Amino acid sequence: MIKSSSPRMAMPSIDPASSSQPNSLRNNQRAADRYRAKGSVILKNGDKILQGHIYDLSMNGLSMMVEVMPSFKISSATHWLCHINSKDLPCPVEFIARVVRQRKWNNGAELGCQIVLIDHKPLRALSAFRTLSKLRKRN
Repeated sequence: MIKSSSPRMAMPSIDPASSSQPNSLRNNQRAADRYRAKGSVILKNGDKILQGHIYDLSMNGLSMMVEVMPSFKISSATHWLCHINSKDLPCPVEFIARVVRQRKWNNGAELGCQIVLIDHKPLRALSAFRTLSKLRKRN
């Protein structure tokens, strides 16, 4: 069974200057708390693949670092199959996401991904990660 992302998720701010470009990436802040995580992320869409490392993770999405920017354009309208493999999570996690933010640096970039669809098992894994992260912050 697939669940849609949290209703608390922040909506993208619409800048009148960029609203004429429907696929432009806009500034989008996450409403959920973010927690640092270590691990690998793979985004797949057909034959397009992005590989990187997790920077931080929340119930609504993730921020990832990509060492080398791909030659293809990354659109906010494109949905990606996101696979996360991390020792911080109880199991590997897969969900459907879209890239809502990108910040280029040198040859790579930081990408912000928003969860679009997620199954119950990966959702429980993210929830367990969030609970453990909150406990670690307190101590």
